[in-house]
Amino acid sequence: MPFFSISKIGAYETCPLQYKYAYIDRIKVEAEDTVETFLGNIVHKALEKLYRDKRFEKLMSLEEMREN
Repeated sequence: MPFFSISKIGAYETCPLQYKYAYIDRIKVEAEDTVETFLGNIVHKALEKLYRDKRFEKLMSLEEMREN
């Protein structure tokens, strides 16, 4: 069963050709980094790590979190 994220659905609703290029043809577009994309990427990576650690029942101390 295919997985459709909010961003995939949004891309298709905005422009089906944009969806095709990004998710079917996998054409990469060079985009300028902004403060918003930088912070979004950092938050995404942090949440991904937290959920991955939780899945493997790994708990970090406050000191370990501050070091990373």
